[in-house]
Amino acid sequence: MMMYVQDYDETYPPSCYTNQDAYWMDIIQPYVKSTQVFQCPSSGSTSKYDRNYGVNQNIFAYRPVATRPVISMASVASPSKLYMAMDYGTYEFAGNDEFYVTSPTNANYVPGMGSILGSAVTYWEGHSSSSYKKAVYEDDLKDGRHFGGVNIAFADGHAKWQKTAAVYAQYKSTGHGAFEPEND
Repeated sequence: MMMYVQDYDETYPPSCYTNQDAYWMDIIQPYVKSTQVFQCPSSGSTSKYDRNYGVNQNIFAYRPVATRPVISMASVASPSKLYMAMDYGTYEFAGNDEFYVTSPTNANYVPGMGSILGSAVTYWEGHSSSSYKKAVYEDDLKDGRHFGGVNIAFADGHAKWQKTAAVYAQYKSTGHGAFEPEND
């Protein structure tokens, strides 16, 4: 991701392109040279788009347009604190003030969040989509993959493991903390 940022005038890639089936994994593929890196071995997923890693839509613009352009590194207040990508249910998270942390919908969730939210999670009740089956996602949402935490890549390029409870605390903090580029 950081090689892409350097090659494109220090702007982050979009999460996907308009009128194309090109997602962030496809966009940075020339730098990676392997599709296996996009699949978390602990997720059990065979798709690079689901139950692997998601990028922060607040910096990886969803189908960029003039009113929602790609984001430059210079516009990020604290890149070493901003979540860029993490273990997630789908290929992107956050965006347009819709944070899929405290109320998982479809396949949008942080692994392990179900154990924190407990009975507040009503993710599958009444969900009829054949794309998102309870048996496929329930354990990942409830228990997570990595000992109660998630792997996170930050906007400056470093990565570390964090407890899912800490990700939840960031979301609950003023201005959604590490989810928003303008926060310190």
